[in-house]
Amino acid sequence: MSGLFKTPAMPKVEDPTPLPDANDPRLKRTKRKAMAQDSQTDGVESTILGGGGRETLGA
Repeated sequence: MSGLFKTPAMPKVEDPTPLPDANDPRLKRTKRKAMAQDSQTDGVESTILGGGGRETLGA
């Protein structure tokens, strides 16, 4: 019966992971690549919604 009123054991907490260094060359390359991909998807070319066929809604 006394087992019902025991305080629970505290869960183990993992050590925090350090933040990446802002001057890391790999991180800079990744950001540059993401910006280049974003710039390719911006503009008029990215607003073409259909495949060029005759599509009607609700039909």
